Amino acid sequence: MLLCLLEQRQTEHDGDAFEHTDGNGPAWVLTEPAYRGYCLIDPKEDIERVLAWTTEGAWERFAGPVTRLTRLIPAEALVGYHLCYGTFPEWPMYEARDMDLLVRMANFAVANSGRTVDWLHLAGPRYLRSEDRSFFRPLVDLEPLDARVFLGIVLPIDGAAGLRRRVDTASRYISDFGVAMYCGFGRQPGKDGTETMREHAEVVTAVRGLR
Repeated sequence: MLLCLLEQRQTEHDGDAFEHTDGNGPAWVLTEPAYRGYCLIDPKEDIERVLAWTTEGAWERFAGPVTRLTRLIPAEALVGYHLCYGTFPEWPMYEARDMDLLVRMANFAVANSGRTVDWLHLAGPRYLRSEDRSFFRPLVDLEPLDARVFLGIVLPIDGAAGLRRRVDTASRYISDFGVAMYCGFGRQPGKDGTETMREHAEVVTAVRGLR
């Protein structure tokens, strides 16, 4: 999680939020009032080293920022969690057996954020598993409270027909949900964001009224 990374790289600084530049454009600065510090990512830093993939302490890296940082976000700002399996070098980085881990992460986030969670986005399966009930079954244990749930089950590869299959399967285990791209709008090689969003809207419109 980026917040975890930022928290671990906290630096000491007095005064208000500041912008750091080194001639290559501004780095991202995050104000964290409770720690009276700032979190800074050096734009020159090697992304492979910063975000190196490791399983050791994975749950703690997720749970720590959820419990410590989310509660600091002002109530007037919407807060949501995008939970997926990663997309480097392709989607998904990890082929999950089912949605159990995402459901456990979502439940933990809702229960421990210290404020309202407004939405949850949970990545779905590869298209070949559109009718795999075992993949979606953990959704029966999802406890979103007031959060709106969006399942990432819109896949460009099979359009409206594929979305209908995944909606039918997911509906066996959760009754109220929206749909979205499997991992946002940034993973469509050769397409700009506008085109991706337009295709997303067309597919969802075609399926609307099914449930």
